[in-house]
Amino acid sequence: MPIIAPSRLPRSRDRLMQTPKRARVRKSLERPSAADRPEETSELLKLALLTDDWTWAAAARRSLAMPGIELKVGELRTPAEASMLSGRDVVLLKPKSMVRSCWRACSRLGGRDESLLILLHEPDQVNDYVRALDLGADECLSPDLAVDELVARMRALVRRKRAREYAGPSGPVYAFDGWTFTPGRAELTGPSGRTMYLPRNDLRLLALLLTEPGRAFSPDELSHRLEPWNRAWIDWRIRVHRLRVRLTLIEPDAGWLKTRRGEGYALVADQCREIGRNETLPQADGQGEPERPGRLASGVGVG
Repeated sequence: MPIIAPSRLPRSRDRLMQTPKRARVRKSLERPSAADRPEETSELLKLALLTDDWTWAAAARRSLAMPGIELKVGELRTPAEASMLSGRDVVLLKPKSMVRSCWRACSRLGGRDESLLILLHEPDQVNDYVRALDLGADECLSPDLAVDELVARMRALVRRKRAREYAGPSGPVYAFDGWTFTPGRAELTGPSGRTMYLPRNDLRLLALLLTEPGRAFSPDELSHRLEPWNRAWIDWRIRVHRLRVRLTLIEPDAGWLKTRRGEGYALVADQCREIGRNETLPQADGQGEPERPGRLASGVGVG
């Protein structure tokens, strides 16, 4: 009888079923627990759900119980309290039917600068969507969307809204060690006047480090604050190294992005401050607009 090598032994059905479970448990242990995560997050998506469909609301509450999302639920037919809607990124309207109270809610909440308004309803006719958009809704979506797609659409709308705010006249401009950083334009300008457009991941990383100069952010905290919805493991060593490479293309001796062993990554610079708004930013002589993110005005780029 031939001897079967251990690596070729047939695996039982029970072992095949247990392997994914062990992998999931191991993966969950690698990620920080809720108690170890910071309470505040720059990318926390704050939602308010106004509905009279409580069966759907109960299912939505369970589905949206994920990292990076904070949900409050209220009654659609009664005016929502200001405290409930205050600070919400998105207000979701989920009526059973397009009755008068729903139209009043669209008219009352539409066009608020503070938050976006999304109507979740399967229209009986196209005019329902048209009327909701005319009354001030920012988007109309089907309530049958998969949760991941719904969350992705909301994040995309919030990102565009924040980008418009940063890029407007009131967007901030920061200065440190002769460098100038404009998040709204994704521009980073060195002491010599060379300018680069940063890709989105590098832009968000630098903006977070600038919130607390000198403080080291651990990899777990960076993952929670910048990508709380991303359940995959992120190698921040690669992302920080990539940002350092971009900095050396602007100024070869740029050394203010530090790695502290056992602590994390920090921006160490003197006199880091907000110097004004977008309209006050001086333009460097002879510097054109970069062709794409990660590219200098001279055409030298990375990744």
